[in-house]
Amino acid sequence: MNYSFFDLFLPSFSIFFIGLFVITFYFKSFKYGLIISSIKSGLFFIYFAYFFHNAGFTFLDDIRYLNISSQLANNYNITYFIFKPFALLDIIGSKNFLYYFINMVSIKLFGNYYFSPVTLNIILIYFIAIILYKILNFLNIKIAYVISLFYLIQWDILSWEILNFKDFWVQFLTLLFIYNLLKFDKYKNIKYLISILVVMSFLFTLRFYIPYLIIASFFIFKFYLFFLEAEKKTIYYIIGLLFFIIGIIILNTILKSELHLFLSHFTNPFVGIIRYLLTPLPFHMENGYEFLLFASLLNFLLFPLFLYGIYLFYKIDSKYKYFILSYFSVLLLFYGCFIVLQGPRHKIQILPFISLFQFYGFYGFLQFLIGYKDEKNKFFN
Repeated sequence: MNYSFFDLFLPSFSIFFIGLFVITFYFKSFKYGLIISSIKSGLFFIYFAYFFHNAGFTFLDDIRYLNISSQLANNYNITYFIFKPFALLDIIGSKNFLYYFINMVSIKLFGNYYFSPVTLNIILIYFIAIILYKILNFLNIKIAYVISLFYLIQWDILSWEILNFKDFWVQFLTLLFIYNLLKFDKYKNIKYLISILVVMSFLFTLRFYIPYLIIASFFIFKFYLFFLEAEKKTIYYIIGLLFFIIGIIILNTILKSELHLFLSHFTNPFVGIIRYLLTPLPFHMENGYEFLLFASLLNFLLFPLFLYGIYLFYKIDSKYKYFILSYFSVLLLFYGCFIVLQGPRHKIQILPFISLFQFYGFYGFLQFLIGYKDEKNKFFN
């Protein structure tokens, strides 16, 4: 798939302009919009203009997505699958048919090139930052704005966004699911429940077990809240225990479904969690993952601050912090149990949370160094 500098102009401009617009309009900062969108569009252009053909990184999945989607783009219109979505499932024969459709749309927009779906993924990352901001703002976190902008240029994000993977869409839908679940729990508005059902249906086509894990985490979160109230009324303990049992039943349902394929690869979860969080190690880099060398080195060095960030997040004044920590813990335990799920790619979907805890840990440590004593002016509530 040969292309010229001119072919890269439209996707590079789209990444720059949409990023500048989103950050300026939503985060009210033209300066940061200009800086961040320049970084993203610049790295995109330089990589695909000068490095991709000679030293580009590709895997089996991303090439398969592109090749099949290219055939779809040559034989079908986008509107055909909009009105007949299940026709796409019949043609492809894969549960991941949504991402094939996304690849097809990107090819129609930017041409039959590897960088076309990558362009849509990078544009999507701007909107992931918005959802992350909404969640953190819902938790009354004072630095939600800064954390969301940090997420956009976090080293893992910049490393992975040059590849054609579905994981950023998993990120987006996961955060959207969590946000609507938080809003529904607080306001009991039916529109949030409808949004949850729609998002859930999309998530099932990308990574089917994520909705189960989110729902199970929510029931465990509710159990914990009722357990805290158990000293006041026994009924709270009973209701909380019911929530916990439902959560365990949901997790058990996952293990009895398609995940039986992973059970033969069961491993020590405590070792698995550390492996999952630190993979790939900078001094033990797997072949094909050399582009993660810089990111893995930073993650390794900042791991103590990451753990400190979790502690600081636990101290914020919001009951919904328990839901975020519950989901993050369930996800870590789940991936920590199966060695086949502990590869670097599976970390992409938790990068918003990793970014959150890394930022908390770094600035918390910075406050400690400068001896910031004014409680009212602290970054953390």
